[in-house]
Amino acid sequence: MSQAPTANVSSLWKYRFAPDQYLQVQIQLVEEQLIKALLGSWVAALLLVLVFQPLRALVAWATWFGLYTLLLFAIWVLYGRGRAAQRLTPRKRAWLMMTVMGVVGAFWGCSTWLSQSIGADLATIFLVSGVVAGISAGALGFCYPCWPVFAAHLIVVASLVNVGFVLHGGPQASIYPVFSVVYFLFLMQFARTAEVAALQSIQLRFENMALMEQLREQTLQAHAARAEAESANQDKSRFLAAASHDLRQPVHALGLFLEALGLTALNARQRTIFDSALAACDASRSMLGTLLDFSRIDAGVVKFEPRNFSLQVVLAELVQEYAPQAESKGLVFRLRDTHLTALSDPALVSLVARNLISNAVRYTHSGGVLVACRRRGRQVVVEVWDTGVGIAADQHQLIFKEFLQLGNIERDRAKGLGLGLAIVDGLTRAMGTSVQLQSVPGRGTVFRFALPLAEGAVLDAPFAQDLPLLPVQGLRVLVVDDEAAVRDSMQQLLQSWGCLCHTAAGLQQALAENLQDPPDVVVSDYRLRDGLTGKEVIQALRQHWGKG
Repeated sequence: MSQAPTANVSSLWKYRFAPDQYLQVQIQLVEEQLIKALLGSWVAALLLVLVFQPLRALVAWATWFGLYTLLLFAIWVLYGRGRAAQRLTPRKRAWLMMTVMGVVGAFWGCSTWLSQSIGADLATIFLVSGVVAGISAGALGFCYPCWPVFAAHLIVVASLVNVGFVLHGGPQASIYPVFSVVYFLFLMQFARTAEVAALQSIQLRFENMALMEQLREQTLQAHAARAEAESANQDKSRFLAAASHDLRQPVHALGLFLEALGLTALNARQRTIFDSALAACDASRSMLGTLLDFSRIDAGVVKFEPRNFSLQVVLAELVQEYAPQAESKGLVFRLRDTHLTALSDPALVSLVARNLISNAVRYTHSGGVLVACRRRGRQVVVEVWDTGVGIAADQHQLIFKEFLQLGNIERDRAKGLGLGLAIVDGLTRAMGTSVQLQSVPGRGTVFRFALPLAEGAVLDAPFAQDLPLLPVQGLRVLVVDDEAAVRDSMQQLLQSWGCLCHTAAGLQQALAENLQDPPDVVVSDYRLRDGLTGKEVIQALRQHWGKG
């Protein structure tokens, strides 16, 4: 079997391209997502231009946007229509993609000095740089299979972003390049690690192909080949589990930094830019979460852990979450209270209901949405009703296909990725049930799925309501997370709330803090280094402080 390169991720500078068979797959993975990703960046660029509406800035930003649009059209001609790039060798395709992403990065990087050249203040330049940082973090989501592509983009962005602050001058402006270099180095190191994981996944693909060939040619060794295939599948499961955690970390840290920034004094225009940046970050987090959920379902690594639980507890949380969105559209949105309990996995049931409710609210423009449960024999049926656009009978099976959205030919990402019902279908199958629908076009739709009724005790006590509410001001908090960016962003956000915050990368560092008094609250990531979980760290800290 072929051997994948085992790169040393501690060095960003000693790099060699993978063999052509791996490099070809790496570039293919990037090219497959390039057009969709750049379309999203075009929408972000349009929003950025619309924010700068003063006449003195409109011409400059409109010119920038027009040139960026022409660039994206040229990329579409190269990669989307004629696919001329695919006729090149893998190494030439890699260099071409690096050039393309470098030019894209140049357009985004020059936005800060463009802001400076039209006389924007330092806070506005900082907010624009935050949007650019979000775009760069988003580029990691599709460039990670080939690190040089992301590095070419990031190096250009980082260099040009700092030009705007250098041109502005002043002691405050000179501080930003220092922090930006740290942030971009963090992204570079993370992208390097992600590429190694991608190479391992690509290696597994070739190994599985080789195993399948062996199964056809060597029937006497079928049992041994099957064992190797299962081992490869376990490796894929571990990769997906790691990706579900690690790929979310930069976006999560960016969201925390933005939340901390939102608590500072901003004028009306800065607040508008901040709201746009926060919305873009939330959209990136949502799309990344959806893609990772779908990947785990598609790989068959979703764990089904049934137990008795109250449907009222699960559904009430979702209704409360989506109520503001429904109210903003003038919809009547309610939950019919229920005492019924089910025997299933509450986390998976919540995810299924979340996607159904989200679709109902999104495609209902007048009337309302109803969530209800009813008993049918030894089963309980969960139903989501809406008075939305409805679905034609010949489309009932198509809507469960991935990346398919009826009535969204233009691929508006504000309407999601077209994975919600595909996730619903996969999760209900994992739970041993299925989702059914009835719909009348123009009048509405009902989705329903059945679960076994619970027998025995149900432990769904809302324990949080029994705990006393602690004042945030002066609260002592210990944050345990092995990602430096997450620790820093959590510390800034908690301190802006008036908390006294300490951070640690793991159990040993937390014990080494030698705090005079135990913290009031410990906030910990679940997956930590050295094989520890957040639960184990908290238990060890409680015993250390005599609270266990």
